[in-house]
Amino acid sequence: MKKIVLEGWKNENGFKIGYLNLLSTYMKQVFPNTDLKPEPHINLRITVWKRNYHSLFEILKNTGVGLDSTTKMIEVTDEQWDAFMKRDPNALLMRSKSWPLYNDWCEIFGQSRATGEASVSHLRATTPPPLFSANMNIDSTSNRVGDETQDES
Repeated sequence: MKKIVLEGWKNENGFKIGYLNLLSTYMKQVFPNTDLKPEPHINLRITVWKRNYHSLFEILKNTGVGLDSTTKMIEVTDEQWDAFMKRDPNALLMRSKSWPLYNDWCEIFGQSRATGEASVSHLRATTPPPLFSANMNIDSTSNRVGDETQDES
């Protein structure tokens, strides 16, 4: 998928016509005996990945939420999680899963965002939220992680 994005098969609203056939060709080169077809196999996988990417993006853009750098699991308070589940039913089982492909999805799906007042810029959409790290400011009273402290000089 990243290869077809680099080759220019991505446009503002997704991918150009014919990208599934190109993906199928690439897969047959790597896995000559595969019986996977563009429809429904590849298209269904991409649909699921894109839905999960957009849900993760919406969750991770909130303050105090991030992906654990080791497990790649969502780190969030119970209160925030309850709010996410009300807004996005797809989020229900996401908290207990690992998301090792998230950074790749940012490159693949990151520019597939709406335009207008509520849109997300392509730079922000393709830049994943920070992973937890040792230099992040942790509020021990609420168990929430804030932004990394930066020197403004």
